[in-house]
Amino acid sequence: MSNFALSLSAAALAAAFLSNSASAQQAQFFAIPGVATQPGTNSNFCGFSGNTGYSAVRVSADGSTVATVVYDPGFANGAVPLRAARWTETSGTVVLTPQLQGLYPCTGISADGRTIYGESWRWTATGGYQDLRPLLGPERTIFGCSDDGQTITGAQGIYGLAAEIDLFRWNLSSGTPQILPRAAAVPQGYFYFNSISGDGSVVGGSTLRPGGVFQLSAAARIDASGVQLLTQETSQEGVSDLSFDGSVAVGYTQENGFQSRAFRWEASTGTVFIDSVVGSNSAYARAVDADGDVIVGDYLNFGTPGTRAFVWRQGLGFFDLQDELEGNYGLAQQLAGWKLEVAIDVSADGRTIVGSGLNPQGCNQAFLVRLFEGVTSYCTSATSSAGCVATLVEEGAPSAGAGSGFNLRLVGADAQRQGLIFYGVSGRIALPWASGSSSTLCVKPPTQRMTLANTGGVLATCNGSFATDWLAYLASSSGALAAPATPGQLVQAQAWYRDPPAPKATNLSNALEFTVLP
Repeated sequence: MSNFALSLSAAALAAAFLSNSASAQQAQFFAIPGVATQPGTNSNFCGFSGNTGYSAVRVSADGSTVATVVYDPGFANGAVPLRAARWTETSGTVVLTPQLQGLYPCTGISADGRTIYGESWRWTATGGYQDLRPLLGPERTIFGCSDDGQTITGAQGIYGLAAEIDLFRWNLSSGTPQILPRAAAVPQGYFYFNSISGDGSVVGGSTLRPGGVFQLSAAARIDASGVQLLTQETSQEGVSDLSFDGSVAVGYTQENGFQSRAFRWEASTGTVFIDSVVGSNSAYARAVDADGDVIVGDYLNFGTPGTRAFVWRQGLGFFDLQDELEGNYGLAQQLAGWKLEVAIDVSADGRTIVGSGLNPQGCNQAFLVRLFEGVTSYCTSATSSAGCVATLVEEGAPSAGAGSGFNLRLVGADAQRQGLIFYGVSGRIALPWASGSSSTLCVKPPTQRMTLANTGGVLATCNGSFATDWLAYLASSSGALAAPATPGQLVQAQAWYRDPPAPKATNLSNALEFTVLP
């Protein structure tokens, strides 16, 4: 049998492995519990945690921690007593504060979830709850914090009174409040809500021009160079969130006197509406990931009761979040009876989304969704000196909880050759392997070599193959790169094998990229 025929057989074998692999999109859905098995209620409300408000749910940039509002169980005449709480998969819901009287319970969270802010308080993992009213004074309200939890932003002034409102930025560990400049076109000041970039360098918000029946506002971005207005003045405009470095701003603007539009701004494109694809009558962008490529929020179709959560992805467009989770991530059973009303925040990598919805009991409840994109093949395998095209495929799922059962297998390789699989966690690259070689190095250093193996098979054919269980290798190699396996970790892997007549006497396969599942 010719090498050509054997190469076709190897390609068919590779296709079979790929078709049976765990490459489909996967996701997890968590309903964030309240403080008891019974909700807090009054004659118009029922809730365990969260709500559709501005500051009801936040997620840390690393996706590990949720800050949310929870309700004291039982019926209450009037307002249902609420507190701020912190949730992780390991700790569950832990109450952080006494009963809160303000309107903005969770306004900021650090990247690691160890610092959380409300409008006039702070909680830290080391110091617990701290009332900041003596420090802030009566006219300052906190509306956001930087990723390190050290720099806050907010409003100075009392909304609704004749006094004008300023925005401030304040590094609590090293300075005094910095009053930010007002826009030259709107010297009257700002509206009450604002946001801050992850690095603390840029602040976003809304200008405010009082007077007449409607107050006028424009979305504003403030950096070291001054104030930039991103929209024209209407009755409702604002920047809701900023990318890590502040180069991308997202928010809302109003058209036709009643229709809100969700927008994305960056210097190269200006202000671009992101909601027109779905044909929504009104939409509100709430948050953006660190790179500005994933935006979440809520939208409304007039004639359909209530809002619905959305997610927008660069290059893919605008999607109803619940439809996406049920149709493309297989969560229809977990979401039966739910209505996801609003997505309020998103992690730095865009893979963890939090928000609030109505649970199957019809009560408000916060939720968290983790998205995993499966296994992706990238780069092109080399053609060996014998005409073989060795292909790296996967078997099983990279589940950290399993400890084994995720094989990285090289198929279609030259028989009776030594080889190994190596991996990294620093991303992709594409570098020539050697002059004259058809191989490309596709895993960015540093890399970890796994166990040396032999392809076996019949000499002078392309039926060589070997496999390494990546999970088992990490479980038995405490000092290895990325050990122990951690859910959410993005990994790249590639195979190396000896090929004496080839440049550098070796060749490389294609590469695989995968996210470690729980």
